[in-house]
Formats: sequence, C-alpha cells, structure tokens
Amino acid sequence: MKDILELIKKEDRKNPLTDEEISKILGITRGEVIKLRDSLNIGDSRERRKEILESEMKRVLESSPHISEREMTKRLNEIGFDISRNIVSRYIKNMQEQILFYQQENENINTELNKNEKEQSNTVINSAFSGLIGAYGSLKSKVELNLENVKVEYFVVVQA
Repeated sequence: MKDILELIKKEDRKNPLTDEEISKILGITRGEVIKLRDSLNIGDSRERRKEILESEMKRVLESSPHISEREMTKRLNEIGFDISRNIVSRYIKNMQEQILFYQQENENINTELNKNEKEQSNTVINSAFSGLIGAYGSLKSKVELNLENVKVEYFVVVQA
C-alpha cells in the first residue's frame, strides 16, 4: 500500500500513471492496483489529472476565448500535458454544458424574482383600491379598469 501511495505522490500531476503503468512498476496485476487504489480512495489517472487539466484549460480560454480544439491541444501539450484532441474536445463540450446549465439556472432565478416582484406590486396596487366602498360590488368594473392603468404606469416607473 505504501508503494502505491509513494508512486502516486511522486507522479507528474499533468500525466499521472495509469493502473497498467503502476502494475508494471510494482510487479503486481492491474486488478490488484485497482483494488489498492479503491481501498485508499484514490481516483484513476483521468480523475487525478482532471482538476489541473480543467483549471489549465480555463486559463487558456480566458486569454483566448475563441481558440480551436486543435490549438488548445497544441498549447496543453506545450505546457507538459500528454493529451489528444479527442480528450480536449470532450472537456470543452463538458465545460460548455456546465456554462449553459448555470446560465439556465440564472434565468430561472431571474424569472422567479420577476414573478415575485409582480405579485408584490399587484398586492400593493390591489390594497390601494380595496379600501373603497363598493370596490368589490358596484364599483368593481371601474376598479378593475383603473387597476390595469395603474399597473402599466407602475411598471413603467419601476423599470425606469
């Protein structure tokens, strides 16, 4: 167990050792490596590389937001990653899906906030007319007509 821990601690974080490589170094089977790694709660080589790879990709994307997958792969290889364009493509797609998800969540939150604002404004406007004698009886049609006019004016003022 100590051997596998030492190997993983000393490995290149940009290019971690695979289970196959660890098994050859330690002279044990790949299955034994997997069992040992799992018992120590250590991820496989992809999981161990994921965090540093994603942070490096984000850094590159911040400086060059319209970079191609081919150019991204080239830059990552230049800074020490041994990575294919296929892997870069998957990571970029995953990052784009996360961005879309967060944008959608923000839109949902904003929509919910707008609904709450409208409900609150309706309550304020309705309570202004509710004190009138006949607001729910003989003056109901006039109150409803004026309510629509007040709501339009209220939203114009609030939005300005």
